[in-house]
Amino acid sequence: MRAAFTLLFVLLLQLACYPRTDWRSFSTDKTPSNWPSVFELDSRVLETGNVPFVPHTGTGKFQRYLAQNVPFSPIENLRHDLENTLDQKLSHRGEAHITVITPPEYERLSSALSIDSINLLLANRIQQQEFSIDCLGTAEKTIDGVTIATYFLVIQSPDLERIRKEIARHYRDAGGSPPAFTSYYYPHITIGFLNRDLHASDSVFKDQRHCISKVQLK
Repeated sequence: MRAAFTLLFVLLLQLACYPRTDWRSFSTDKTPSNWPSVFELDSRVLETGNVPFVPHTGTGKFQRYLAQNVPFSPIENLRHDLENTLDQKLSHRGEAHITVITPPEYERLSSALSIDSINLLLANRIQQQEFSIDCLGTAEKTIDGVTIATYFLVIQSPDLERIRKEIARHYRDAGGSPPAFTSYYYPHITIGFLNRDLHASDSVFKDQRHCISKVQLK
């Protein structure tokens, strides 16, 4: 019961402190005049079962996390369309994924679960989990005088939500101190970014509030 109240308090605190003034998503008056209302995306982006699971087990603090690997070619083609619209090149990581457990979240889980045990539990089925695409979103922030922008697909996935709940149960059963997660889940696929990517640690949350264009699968 105490754990449930703790989680409720944390979530309410996040809502109360949710930043609304130090970052923005593009609105109509900020969007380039040639900005399309719809971007097309190759439907093969949904075929995650055709690409292998990639474990992230590095030794660095932000190198251990859980992700569903996503076919890169459809995302690369979408990035090219974005670059043509923006008339600007975007940086990218040369791959695409949906983060399921973020590096900071794993740091908390690591008190009871190793990244290897999480991968062993899910390696054979995480690629089969389904998702849908809500929209194309963007967020922008100025840090130390430098404009940083990120472009991403906003995702919905009850399947990946269930994976997180399953991990939370294993964390609890292994003696972890609840709650397993102290933040909301914002599933997304990063397409590209200007200067560097933006994350929750930058007070940027990649959700439906940042939608600027519809996405049509082809």
